Amino acid sequence: MTETDFQYLNQEHNKKKPVIIIATLILVIVIAGAMLLTRQPAKKVKDVVAATIPKKITPIEKPKIDKSTVKIQVMNGTGIPGQAKDVIKTLVTAGYSSNNIRSTNAEKFDNIKTIISMRDTFEETANDIGKILQTKFNEVNISSTRIDKYTEFDIVVVTGSVATPLP
Repeated sequence: MTETDFQYLNQEHNKKKPVIIIATLILVIVIAGAMLLTRQPAKKVKDVVAATIPKKITPIEKPKIDKSTVKIQVMNGTGIPGQAKDVIKTLVTAGYSSNNIRSTNAEKFDNIKTIISMRDTFEETANDIGKILQTKFNEVNISSTRIDKYTEFDIVVVTGSVATPLP
C-alpha cells in the first residue's frame, strides 16, 4: 500500500471516531437513566407498620354503671339479724337504688364468705359491689356461676362473716 492509501484509511477512521464516541456516550446516558428510574428506595417494614398505626390511640371508655337500674337481691347467709338490711343501706349509700334491692334469708346460715353472683354482662357491677362490700366482710368472692337470664335479679349477694360492724 502506498502512503496515499494510509491517509485515506486514516481519514475515514477519523470520521467514524466522533460517531462512535457520541453513540457510546448516548448509550451510557440511557443505561444510567434507566437505572435511576427503575431504582426506587425499598420501603422498610418498620416504615410500613408505622404508617398503618395511628399516632394516638384513644382507649375505649367503658360505659358507666347505671346503678339506679341494677336489680339486686341480698340474702342473709349468717343468720345475724338485720345483716341483709345493713348491706342494703351500704349499697344505697354507694348509689344503688333501694327500689331495686330486695332482701331475704339464705337457705343456710353458715356462710363464711360473702358470695356475689351475677347475670351475664354484669361483671363490672359485681366488681363494684365487691369493692364496696370488702370493707364490711372478711372475704368477698365473685362467683363464676351465672344467674339465669329469666331470674328477676341482675346481682345476688349472699352475706358471710362480718369483718367490721355494719352501720
